[in-house]
Amino acid sequence: MQFAFMSKPSQDLRGLTWIRKGSGLPIGTATANFNKDEDNVRKGKRVVSTSRLDTWFDGGNAAELNEEVVGLGDYGKTLTVLWADSLPEPEEVDDSEEADDENLLPSQRWREHG
Repeated sequence: MQFAFMSKPSQDLRGLTWIRKGSGLPIGTATANFNKDEDNVRKGKRVVSTSRLDTWFDGGNAAELNEEVVGLGDYGKTLTVLWADSLPEPEEVDDSEEADDENLLPSQRWREHG
């Protein structure tokens, strides 16, 4: 994984963890299977499949995603677009400071209150 961009609705899903640069591809996904054959990438082939939110994102649920994969030719990379017609509504968020502290990583708590 070299780059990931999340839309505003996906950013609003509580508990969803961003895909990090340098992370591997989830096993069994259309993208992982596509990349097993270098010709797919080199020849600019395309695949459309489905996947699940929790396959790609920590903290996700079983919501179904569309997974579109295209090889980028001589560039030697693959572009994957994950999308859904709709995602589950974000959970209600308690606006109290105590609830906010519970959802922060230790390093974030330190920065917020340090």
